[in-house]
Amino acid sequence: MISLNNRHSAMGILMKRTGRNAVGCILFAAVILCAASPACAKDAFKLSGDDVVVFAGGANMLHLQQAGHLEAILAKAAAPAKVRFRDLSWEADTVFRLGTDIERWRKDGFGRRDDQFKRVGATVFIAQFGQLESMEGSSGVARFAEAYGKLLDAFSRQARMVVLVTPPPFEKPPNELVPDLTRRNTDLALYVKATKELAEKRKLLFVDLFTGAKGGLMNNGMHVTPEAQVEVASAIAKQLGVKIPAPAALEPLRRAVIEKHRLWYDYWRPANWKLLYGDDSRRVFTRGGKDYIPFREEWTKLLPLIDKADGRVWKVASGGKDPGPNRPE
Repeated sequence: MISLNNRHSAMGILMKRTGRNAVGCILFAAVILCAASPACAKDAFKLSGDDVVVFAGGANMLHLQQAGHLEAILAKAAAPAKVRFRDLSWEADTVFRLGTDIERWRKDGFGRRDDQFKRVGATVFIAQFGQLESMEGSSGVARFAEAYGKLLDAFSRQARMVVLVTPPPFEKPPNELVPDLTRRNTDLALYVKATKELAEKRKLLFVDLFTGAKGGLMNNGMHVTPEAQVEVASAIAKQLGVKIPAPAALEPLRRAVIEKHRLWYDYWRPANWKLLYGDDSRRVFTRGGKDYIPFREEWTKLLPLIDKADGRVWKVASGGKDPGPNRPE
């Protein structure tokens, strides 16, 4: 890979050694610029039928997944490939601490962080970090970059592709009783810059929701509203070069995605993990009588339902008739 700083000398060498015409040199220069810039993510983001796309991040990533817009856009673009999407985001997640890794019961059921990545078969990561971390101010940027780098090492050990998505800017809340976090945008810009540098250094795909943002996404200054999720999803897809269908045409697929995510969420984040692998799993009331189905056995019954929900997503994404959720009685 030729660095961006050496692109001019590289073009000069080409002109001297090959004698190609000006048009050829211009095209060569364009290729160099594209390879050196995260802006060319739209040329590199391709999904295949073997892919499992994993989403990681905090509350805004979780809400984006629950809304279903982004996954529906990506599933439609990838059809007829049967791509699976798995959400591992968690409210308040940062590059320093992932909720899925710090809950002491989860390691018994899913394993630690890297084991979970293998368990879901991740081949693509789409990650969004930096918003909460920026609260530490400019003094925390180096620490953030170091921790993010270690997390990216874990992603790259498992996946063939990693996409780094920046947070959008903080916005001024309409209620004066809510803290105005826009004063933090100067710090957040430093964390966005650090994220971009990580993407460039590691040749990862980069999606910038911060630079040039128009605002109007939040009502509390930091969390994207349900109404604005489609705008965020479209912005991410556009920078990845993914075709965006009309919202009305995408709605049946989005509903299928939401149902699949609901089932996955109930499996991956059950309401009472302690009943599965904690102290309560060994108590009498969790075993019951002869006609009682153990809680852990009941929990595993979600897996075939998730597979069935994936099948529904694939069918609708490929233009087939929606079979509906077909929930069990």
